[in-house]
Parts: sequence; structure tokens; C-alpha cells
Amino acid sequence: MQASGVSPTQRSLADLEDAELPEALVVRLSDDEETRQGQLQRLERLLDEGVRSVALSDTPTDVALAALRAGVVDVLRPEADVAEYRQALLRAVDRATRLPSTTVDAPVPEAQRRVIVVLAPKGGVGKTTVATNLALGLAMRAPERTVLVDLDAQFGDVLTSLNMFPEYRLHDMTTAALAGDALGVKTFLARHESGLAVIGASDHPAQADSVSGVAASRLVTLLAESFQYVVVDTAAGINDLTLAAADAATDLVLVTTLDVIGIRALRREMEVLDQLSLLHLPRHVVVNRHDPRHGITAADFVANIGAGIDVQVPVSKVALLASNQGIPLLSAAPRDPAAVALTKLVERFATTARTGRQRRRDKKENQ
Repeated sequence: MQASGVSPTQRSLADLEDAELPEALVVRLSDDEETRQGQLQRLERLLDEGVRSVALSDTPTDVALAALRAGVVDVLRPEADVAEYRQALLRAVDRATRLPSTTVDAPVPEAQRRVIVVLAPKGGVGKTTVATNLALGLAMRAPERTVLVDLDAQFGDVLTSLNMFPEYRLHDMTTAALAGDALGVKTFLARHESGLAVIGASDHPAQADSVSGVAASRLVTLLAESFQYVVVDTAAGINDLTLAAADAATDLVLVTTLDVIGIRALRREMEVLDQLSLLHLPRHVVVNRHDPRHGITAADFVANIGAGIDVQVPVSKVALLASNQGIPLLSAAPRDPAAVALTKLVERFATTARTGRQRRRDKKENQ
């Protein structure tokens, strides 16, 4: 990796244009707006020469949009840790070494978009584990084209499951989405080492409360235009954010456990979804932490729910250990029986489906 550190003056950038160009560089942006604009203009010209840059700023939120428009890969605070610098520079070098035709994001054709909303009627069934591994598995098959969104605004654990600590969270994304700023949304995306784009839940209650169903709906819609796979983790039960995501969904993943409480809760949730005209969406029923010694069988499940089990994920000590370390099971132990089952879930998403709005509209037209 060839990289260069650059001081915040325009003169330094001007000198660089006449020198041997690196693949990536780090630039300290000026606090003076006029000087900063000059820096960004020069960075944009260097972009045409194949140089990708990472910017440093004491106020990254304020300068992020302008920096992204100039082709800056990421904006960090100067006091960011070594891991953040490394991740940003590796991403910059990766983009610098790609063919020019692949550096421009093209809208994903509507027929190829999958918005997969992961639901559970109650907590403690491993919904986030399923969502995280599903997203990671899809990212392995579609690098840079998969995003995971944590819509459990107050208590979401997606970031913990991935051992990530990004500066920007869900409320930053929804603010940009409400403004129709797709570029702003992309600015705030965090990247897992696998290439999976991630939007984590807010880390302050007040910020979480500011996320509305309308904002969540707009965010999911914008993401679907840029990513082939949008995986949405939700809060237990059904709330406004969950309904907003489900309304834009192409698929529902219903997660429960094979016990009396889990089965009854899922049945009630499915009744609510049916009343909201959402149950006709393609659904994938996942029984997590399955232990055949507990006595409840798949036949018992079907008799109570009226639907079959699509994927049974066996109980796994390895899965618990991996989760505690912030490593998705598909990465930590891909041959573990639970990982094999989760891979089967990933493989179910090879075809396209229409959104909830489209299906309800078609249903009305055919009545």
C-alpha cells in the first residue's frame, strides 16, 4: 500500500500534483472554510489521477458531505485510533486500484433488489444473530452490495455483534434520508472488514427517540436503490419502525424458538402481520437454537402455526462464544452445524420479489 500524509495547506496539495502520486493519502482539512474548499477542489482533481484520500477534521459531520462530493473516502477525527486509520486507508487503496468503471455507483435495478426484514415476536430468540449472519453471508456473495440496518433504535446489538464502534449511527442516517440526501447516507455508512455496510442503532436515548417510522421508511428505500441486499434487524415485537421496514420489504424472516412461549408469540405476530396485509410477502421461518431433546417437534409447530419451518438452526456453544467475541458465526466457524444452517438461509435469497406496497397495489387491482 502506497500512502502519503499531507499537511492542511493548499500549497502541499499543489506540490503533490507535480510529484509521483500515491494511491492514497491523508489530508488534514483546514478549519477555515475558504481554505478547506480549495483543498477539496484539489483533492477532486487528484481523484481524476486515481488518488483516493482520507480527510481529518475536528468537525467531521459538518464537512462530510462536501468531502464525499470531492471523492474523499472517509472523514475521521485526528484522534481516531490506529484501527480506524488502517480501515479507512485500506478502503481508499482498494478503491484506487479498481478499474474506473467500477468506482461509480449505479442504481440497482429494481428487479434485483432484496429488502429482507428480520422479525421476532419476543426478545431472546437470537434474532440479531440471525440477521447479522444473514447479512454477512450475503456480503460474501455480493461484496459492497449488502447493507445491514439496525432498526432496534434504542437497544440494538448489531454493532456489538460485529465488534464495531462507528461514529455515525441510525439517527445520522435518517436525518440525511429525510432530506433526500442519498449521498449523505453513504457518507455515514460504516464498513465491516468483510465489506458489509452497517448502520448501527443510536447510542443515546434522545437520538433513538428522534427516529420516526417515516424516516426509517425513507432510509430503507434509499438504501435499496444503492444496494442489492438490504437486511433490516428490528426490535422484538412490532412498532412503527418495524412496520415501516416491513412495508418496503421483499421478504420477511420470522425468528422464534421451538418452545411453547416462542410458538404462541410467533402465532400472534403472524396474525397481526396478516391483519396489516404483510403476511403474504415471501416469508422464511427460522427456528433458532433448536434442541430435539426438548420434545416439541416440527409437526407440533405446523399444527399451531399453520406454516412450516424453513430453517432449523441447532443450538451451538460455538455460536455463543463467537457472539461474545463480536465475530459472526459464519466467519468464526463456517463448518459448525449452526453456521451450515444459517448458510442455507442465505442461499434462499437468490430470486427477486416485489415490495409490500407493490403486492398490495396488485391485489387491489385484481379485486
